[in-house]
Amino acid sequence: MNYFFRHPVECLTNPRRAWSTVKAMREYRRLHPRCEYDDCSDKVHVHHVEPIQFAPDRAADPTNFLSLAGKRCHLVVGHANNWKRYVHNVRHICRDVIIGKAHPNGR
Repeated sequence: MNYFFRHPVECLTNPRRAWSTVKAMREYRRLHPRCEYDDCSDKVHVHHVEPIQFAPDRAADPTNFLSLAGKRCHLVVGHANNWKRYVHNVRHICRDVIIGKAHPNGR
């Protein structure tokens, strides 16, 4: 079902600023206080894996979130050094980095 038919009031506002999205992002940040790329805790941002402009119905979906530290990881890892782009496989990149750090030989 289309997002705009299920949530007719929220379609009048930006889905990123909707209360349901803000509330879900705060809760995700509380549950995941560390960066999922380099495990630091400096100004963690909640990144949308699939951008809101392409999937407004997933704006408040916690399965679409990823914690990335500040502009460093958020810009570089999540947006490939350009805020207008997004990385399709950012979740896999973060997982592979964590797996590589878990094994001293990178295996």
